Amino acid sequence: MERNMQSRPAVSELYELDGRQFWMPIPPRYKELYDGIHALRIKKVEDEDEKRVVAYRSLIGVVPEACDSWLEIEDIAECLSRLNTGQLGAIKRMCCEFELAYRDVGQFFDFMAVAKGMARQEVREKGIPVADQSEKGAQ
Repeated sequence: MERNMQSRPAVSELYELDGRQFWMPIPPRYKELYDGIHALRIKKVEDEDEKRVVAYRSLIGVVPEACDSWLEIEDIAECLSRLNTGQLGAIKRMCCEFELAYRDVGQFFDFMAVAKGMARQEVREKGIPVADQSEKGAQ
């Protein structure tokens, strides 16, 4: 079952440049990139090289650590952005109950991809499919 779900960022990075700050969701949309450029007053490519991430915020209760790679952070954030509200709540409760770190959430997506017979890339692009409520009632 394929769903066409619009992504909703669950993780954001706080960028700082010359004392100015901007929360950038992961993955960012064009408008958010544009707003970030204006908020940080980036005028040249060299200005962008000087910006840095100073904090993270997350809807799941755990945030990336300084030692986490940007590729891992963005991969997990992309998968999280494809979840529905109930699925995101389940991830949040799982992280709390089992004291998981942000990077541990990536293993959950690997497990779900195998359990649903999907590739991890499909999870990033489409999310984790769930049965339609009308289908559940018919069974």
